[in-house]
Amino acid sequence: MEVGALATRRASVGRELIRATPIIAWCLGMEYILCTVTRSLITTLDRTGISFVPFGPADPRRLSPDEAARWGTYYDQEPQVGVIPLNALDRLFSDATGRYSVTDLQLSISAMEVAGHAGH
Repeated sequence: MEVGALATRRASVGRELIRATPIIAWCLGMEYILCTVTRSLITTLDRTGISFVPFGPADPRRLSPDEAARWGTYYDQEPQVGVIPLNALDRLFSDATGRYSVTDLQLSISAMEVAGHAGH
């Protein structure tokens, strides 16, 4: 699962996306979310009860000069690479019980993925 930038018009909607993402990942059988987060996102994760375990700083020197230029001032925010261990989120899961309602779930699985799981 890959999650890109979480952009919303209201901060409260962004916080709900942040709360829901680990729950969805856990339901999909994942144990960790590998992510790169900025200082402000680390603060938001802390406020929502989501533990982030940093591995180290994201290094813009690993990018070509053209790629680095496309990121603009992102690296000025000192992003960190790390994981969110989903097995440590029992409080988040408990607080979310009854919070979300899925009314029109549509699941699409490619034929290749189905064949792979069926041992073909």
